[in-house]
Amino acid sequence: MPALTLGDLFRCTSDGGVVFAHNASGKPVHVDEVPRGKACGCHCPGCGRPVIARQGALLAHSFAHASDSANPACATAGETALHLVAKDYLAEALVLTLPEHEVSKGGLSKTVVKEGEFSFDRAEVERALPGMRPDVVVHKGNRPLLVEFKVTHACGYEKIARIREQELAAIEIDLGPYRDRQLNEIAPAILHEAKRIWLNNPKDRDAELQLDNRLREIEEDNRAEATRRLAAYQVRSSRDRRPAKVTTDYGLTEAVGYAVGGAGCFKVPVDVWQSSILLALCSVGSPHSVEKIVKHLDREGLIRPEFREVPSSVRAFMLEQVVFQDDAVAEFLNRASKGGWATQVGDAWARSAKLVDTVKEAIALQERPIIRREQLSETISELLDLVPQDDRCGFDLNVWWTKGIPSLRKSPSSLLGVDEQEWSRFETLFSSLKYHLVWRPEQIGDTLGLPIAAERDRRIERRVREEEERRKEKERQAAEAAENRVYKIGQKAIAVLSVQAEEWLKVPLAELEGRTPLEAAAYSTGEYENARYILETENDRRRRERFDASTRRAALDRLEMQARRALGDEAGGLWMQSDNRYLGQKSPSTHCVNPETLEECRNALALISTR
Repeated sequence: MPALTLGDLFRCTSDGGVVFAHNASGKPVHVDEVPRGKACGCHCPGCGRPVIARQGALLAHSFAHASDSANPACATAGETALHLVAKDYLAEALVLTLPEHEVSKGGLSKTVVKEGEFSFDRAEVERALPGMRPDVVVHKGNRPLLVEFKVTHACGYEKIARIREQELAAIEIDLGPYRDRQLNEIAPAILHEAKRIWLNNPKDRDAELQLDNRLREIEEDNRAEATRRLAAYQVRSSRDRRPAKVTTDYGLTEAVGYAVGGAGCFKVPVDVWQSSILLALCSVGSPHSVEKIVKHLDREGLIRPEFREVPSSVRAFMLEQVVFQDDAVAEFLNRASKGGWATQVGDAWARSAKLVDTVKEAIALQERPIIRREQLSETISELLDLVPQDDRCGFDLNVWWTKGIPSLRKSPSSLLGVDEQEWSRFETLFSSLKYHLVWRPEQIGDTLGLPIAAERDRRIERRVREEEERRKEKERQAAEAAENRVYKIGQKAIAVLSVQAEEWLKVPLAELEGRTPLEAAAYSTGEYENARYILETENDRRRRERFDASTRRAALDRLEMQARRALGDEAGGLWMQSDNRYLGQKSPSTHCVNPETLEECRNALALISTR
């Protein structure tokens, strides 16, 4: 016989026949198992009416309803057959895989039944129980287990309620997905593979009692743990003491110190952990959530161990008496934002411009003494580079910073934090020392504790010697220059005055403030120039005297002739009578009075004729 599916098992034919029926004991019977022409006492599994076997030669063998009337297909035949097969398989096998079953309460759970394969001593199919008839009841000793098979409909609430009232163990096995499986696949599904759930287990009550006891123990433990942690809660105020160094160093005195709930969760005063929050906001530009900030405070070691990781069950007992650090942080940030120190971005917090500027300024103030010391140390090093190594032996700059300077009545290191004006005055003292040591060592009085006195004295002595040498050299050069001027004035006098020169050089002149030309030339360059000017004037006078009227007339005639040739007859005559800018706005006929002016007129003519 070919393999049949459960769908085939009780599939109704078009004439109402089926290939399987069930006998009086409820077991399935195939049509070919019934002797031909014999009454079999079988009934339709769908409707329960008697059927007869048809085993003709033309049509497929099948059962048919005993009634001759037309009978529609039995709609429940497949489902009923699946129930029958399942019941029979279980009743015969007496083996069943039970699912794991646990009871949960208050976050705890207890396993009542572990998943596994269980064997049973006997089985009862559709045994009548008060108010219900389960599909199968299997027994292990004196312990019954009700087994319900679900094909299309699950076990109803009313039936489940009766099972629980009678405190019976019961499971439900879902066979719906197996309705069209082959017969040889059904047994494993029924016994082990099909999905199954517990409808009730009498051991649940004991498990629940055990869980209740454990929950009470946990509650007592949590309460005790909460009490222990609460004992560590201690608020450390910042208002009754000087602000912490971290607060003052970063200029946050006005930004922190708020009295907020939850301050006792921290190891440090409120201004310390609040300053740490603001500095964390400054360190990263992206917004920080409250959770992230709390983690930062924890990494910094500012949160008491008792409040770092509090289980929710313990926290519940503490909430009535304490505010936790996350709420403390949130409250502080809200208050800080009102003061302009923080900015809220959604559920997170970011630094404000006011906070950034304040911290930057404070950091600059922190770094200022370091920068000042480096800069002044560099200036002093440059100053000491001007001093021989022997003078610097035994001098320690680090010690110098800590020693008091008598003239200042304080140490240099104590001045590193003063305001800019006072520091500028102090710094100028050292830049002046360097300048004066190079250029004016005699002006150095206070050496400000630096080993430069010996070098100062040496430089002063050297400058005195050099000054004396320069003075002598200047005198020598002055005498040489005076001698040279005297010589030149003598030569000039001879050139102009000839034999009268010697007498003129020795005569005091009013134009030379009563000095002789030789005395004036020796006295200064200016007086030498005055004496030379007197000679030049005298020379011009004498030359003019030599340029008499007839000579001048002849010179003018030659000049006019040159002008007429160069400019034309009429223009040349006009040029001779016209003012000329090259001749001091004089006409050539007026300007020409001696050989020199004659030459100037010729030059002027050459300039105009070349245009």
